[in-house]
Amino acid sequence: MLEFTGDIDDYRKELEMNKKIEKMNEKIMVSYCMGCGKIRLPDGSWGVPELSLDSYVLSHSYCKPCGEQAIAEARAENVECEISALEGKILSRVEQIDNRFILFYAIDGSSYEMYHDQDCCEDVRVDEVIGDYEDLVGVPILDAREESSSTNGKKSDTSFMWTFYIIRTIKGTVTIRWYGSSNGYYSESVSFREFINESQMA
Repeated sequence: MLEFTGDIDDYRKELEMNKKIEKMNEKIMVSYCMGCGKIRLPDGSWGVPELSLDSYVLSHSYCKPCGEQAIAEARAENVECEISALEGKILSRVEQIDNRFILFYAIDGSSYEMYHDQDCCEDVRVDEVIGDYEDLVGVPILDAREESSSTNGKKSDTSFMWTFYIIRTIKGTVTIRWYGSSNGYYSESVSFREFINESQMA
């Protein structure tokens, strides 16, 4: 019979930890909505869990309605402003998320978002970026302005708008070109806002 020569308390702690790990491995990992408390079911829908939450390993998330509400509440606390608010700022980084959002982070702690709130019967997105975002980082923004045009739309679009954001530093110029189209009854413009709290940025 082998004799255990280590500390008995350490041995017991190790056994307890192994039991907890084994118990966690037996649990099912599910997405858990932090808003309504529902979980994502195997068919992709959200519903009330059959077992207690202790029976699952929770991956915190939001169902679609709660996620949209959380974003709306966060944005309600932000301040809409002009792109010229960037002038004089020194950016630490610029991040583009797909062709829907562009985030600007300044070294003074301020942060901004360029985006469009999508609605039905419209489509507004980044069409092209001319230049390198790195040219906007680490030096003061000398010029930041918006221009727009309603000529030369894409084929079959009855109502459209081009929006150009021109941002210049001593390193170079970046032009962000947005294209918006709709059935004529919805907005095709782009929004620019300052975030009061960087943690709210999507």
